[in-house]
Amino acid sequence: MIEVRTAQAGDREAFRSLWRVCFGDSEQFMDWFFTERYFPEFSACLLEDGALVSGMQSYPLHVRIRDRILPASMLAGVSTHPEKEGKGYMKRVFLHYMQRVRGLGLPVVVHTPAHIPTFFSRGHYPVTETKHLTVASARAGALPPALMRRDLYRDVGPLQACYQRATERYSGIVSRTAADFAYKMRDYAADGARVLARMENGDALGYCVYYASEDRVHAEECFALDAETLDLLLDGLCYEAAGRKLHVKLPPDIGVSRPGGEIAVRQQGSMGIADIGKTLKLLVDDPAYVFAIIDATVPQNAGVWDGAGNPSARAPQVRLEAGRMGQFLSGYRALSELAAEGQAELLDSGAARELDARFPKQICFITDEY
Repeated sequence: MIEVRTAQAGDREAFRSLWRVCFGDSEQFMDWFFTERYFPEFSACLLEDGALVSGMQSYPLHVRIRDRILPASMLAGVSTHPEKEGKGYMKRVFLHYMQRVRGLGLPVVVHTPAHIPTFFSRGHYPVTETKHLTVASARAGALPPALMRRDLYRDVGPLQACYQRATERYSGIVSRTAADFAYKMRDYAADGARVLARMENGDALGYCVYYASEDRVHAEECFALDAETLDLLLDGLCYEAAGRKLHVKLPPDIGVSRPGGEIAVRQQGSMGIADIGKTLKLLVDDPAYVFAIIDATVPQNAGVWDGAGNPSARAPQVRLEAGRMGQFLSGYRALSELAAEGQAELLDSGAARELDARFPKQICFITDEY
């Protein structure tokens, strides 16, 4: 017998067992995750003969899209037991999950999947990019004296203030309050992360959260308020690497280079629309524009909507998938680009040009989030 439903508190250990099989994370990390970030009301699962064999988890947060802060759900742990793959279970869980999120009143779902194309068939498309710096054998003679190691469990207020200033120009980024930031730092610390920071008069000018293993140093989150601080942080990471491989994830607009380093920009975050009416109201809020929305994942999104989020009987100016609308609204793709790629139909070219001018492309970035 197959049952698809919203998760329950009693499913915690079953979710953890599935996570262990599918992802292989440390027990220390799972202790933290399934204590601090198990939100059953934001999760969905499929049971086969009473056994949980497919599921996805999420939790509520806020994201900055253009100059607006939107409530959202962060998706994580999308998984099906390897012995149960190929049966269409994940599709069924995903359809239930999107309805659940919509019912909870959240307009969008964001996530940083390991393989972004997995979600194209569900209408979730990339909306952010990340710059990757890789140095095969990084080293530095000494730790720059301007840097200091900090405790990820205590006194992270200056780091949060730095994050706030450094990320305010990005669309698609998680908006972290002081409590949200401390929560995320505990997440990092639970899996053995360390942090280097440059401090001045009690303020953080930049910081890097990184992991050190036997063969490499990986910096998951790195922000600096000026180029000098970024160089110092990279010097510090090279010192920590001590000849090992160094990998650093950075915002896509950051200019960076290191001797022997390789630079690559890759898609990072995806977004799906749970409620197109709410999303349009929050991000466009203008009834002058009319959109024909296609959506096979959330049927309630399909139809003709004005820019204030109301169903409309007027002739649409643009026709596209809800997920492609998410790419436009986030600033990742212009309507003209989507049309050139065959992902949007511009029924009123004048209105489309006006929309592209009024809602120009943005620098789109998100740190990896669970």
